[in-house]
Amino acid sequence: MKKLSPSEGVLIALAIAVLIFTAGFFTGRLTAARVVTVTGLAADASPTGAATASPVPSASAKAPAVTGKININTATATELEALDGIGPVLAQRIVDYRTQYGAFQSISQIKNVSGIGNQKFEAIKDFIAVG
Repeated sequence: MKKLSPSEGVLIALAIAVLIFTAGFFTGRLTAARVVTVTGLAADASPTGAATASPVPSASAKAPAVTGKININTATATELEALDGIGPVLAQRIVDYRTQYGAFQSISQIKNVSGIGNQKFEAIKDFIAVG
C-alpha cells in the first residue's frame, strides 16, 4: 500500500469534512422542516415520516380561516377578515355599508359594497349568511 503524501492527506481530510458537513446540513434541514398546510397549521416533519401539528403565527393579525358561515349582518370587521380576499379596509366598508343602509336582505346584496364584485362574491358566497 502506498504511503500518502501530506498534500494528499490534507485533500482527503478536506473531502471527508465537506461530506460530513453536507450530510449534517441536509439531515438537520430534514429534521427541522416545516410544512405549512392550508388550515394554518404547520407539520414538523421528521426523518421517520411522523408529523406533529402546531399553530403557525401569521404575518398579519388576520382572523382564523372560516369554519362555519359568517352572518354579514352581525359580524365585526375582524370577523369579516376571516373571509378569503377580505382585508381590514374591505371589512370596514361592509360594516359601514350595513350601518348606513341597514341589514343585508340577501347575501348577494353584499355586492353593493365598493370593492366586492362578482368574482369576490363567488369566492365568499358559501361562507356568508344573513340573519
